[in-house]
Amino acid sequence: MKKCLCLILILTVLCSTTACDFQPEYMKVVSSLGHYTEKIFYESDGWQDFTYFGIFRFNTVDMTENTYFSPITAADIDRIHDFLDDYESWIQVERQNDPGHELVVNYAFDRSLIDTADYFYINLKYPDKPTYNYDIYFLDIQTNTLYFFHSNI
Repeated sequence: MKKCLCLILILTVLCSTTACDFQPEYMKVVSSLGHYTEKIFYESDGWQDFTYFGIFRFNTVDMTENTYFSPITAADIDRIHDFLDDYESWIQVERQNDPGHELVVNYAFDRSLIDTADYFYINLKYPDKPTYNYDIYFLDIQTNTLYFFHSNI
């Protein structure tokens, strides 16, 4: 009995300490930029199909040793737009289904912000299905603002 209680205690401690350290995958990328000063986050909930849109503002961003982000090239701009076309098509579907949903109401991204002075990272969960489950991170260097787009549809 004592062994059983001891095992339960150890498992409880392990589970509680690992749960406290858990952070969503996207936050690892966000945290790689340093401490953000503001977070605006909207999500379209679903058991399997869902989207997120986040805006993270930073006072300063140091990209010298960042392993996630790459500078944007002219060719990357087209690729980013292709992903945003797909992402925004799902926002449109959500708009038709629930025009009052917070993500639909608050989604606003100005594509003219994207230029070769900025950085990006695209994470594909399934590289053979690039528009199935992905994260787009766009860092606007001029304003130290990170835009996060997630589609799992």
